Amino acid sequence: MHEPSQPIDLKNRIHSLDLLRGFAVLGILILNITSFSQVSMAYMNPKIGGGLEGYNQYFHAFNYIFADTRFMSIFSILFGAGVVLFSQRIEAKGKRVNALHYKRMFWLLVFGLIHAYFIWAGDILVAYAICGSLVFFFRKKSIRKLFMLSVILFLVPVSLNFITYRHNFIRHNAQIFEPGHMETKDDYDKIALKFSKIYQDWKFTKNQIYDMVKDFYIPY
Repeated sequence: MHEPSQPIDLKNRIHSLDLLRGFAVLGILILNITSFSQVSMAYMNPKIGGGLEGYNQYFHAFNYIFADTRFMSIFSILFGAGVVLFSQRIEAKGKRVNALHYKRMFWLLVFGLIHAYFIWAGDILVAYAICGSLVFFFRKKSIRKLFMLSVILFLVPVSLNFITYRHNFIRHNAQIFEPGHMETKDDYDKIALKFSKIYQDWKFTKNQIYDMVKDFYIPY
């Protein structure tokens, strides 16, 4: 009969990692405040949320420069470090690390699905459970191999996004800006009216909806 796993003693914990993890969680909260307090699209376009008037422009600039994806990256790195440290600790005790690791990932997935379907659609636990199940196989790879793999994984979504933008977004805008198609403010107002029906539950002003349509349809 295997001895059940126990939490790490306080004296054996790496306090710097705990401190950094708490720092990352609070940083992610800064971003979630925007999503929780406004319509979800305000996360990408502040003009349809609180706007950029007054101090709002400074808050948005701070979030975009110092918080957006920064704290999530820190938390993801710490998750990977946790997988490695957990594996090393279990292996040092002579136990089967594979079974224990996937048991943890299974329950993480269960809680994530419950959270995603019944509490909040922005759940991240499911993604962590899936990624944690995959990165486990690479925990003993050399730094060089991990670096090469990370470059490849980084370039894949960048390439796909570029292809999507090239073949869909540009062509879509070319159709929109054909002569006589979207040349007057009335043309924008017609689309803004459609948006207002979609977002009628959100108390947008006409100018906010117009700005949203203009920012979405005018190419950069």
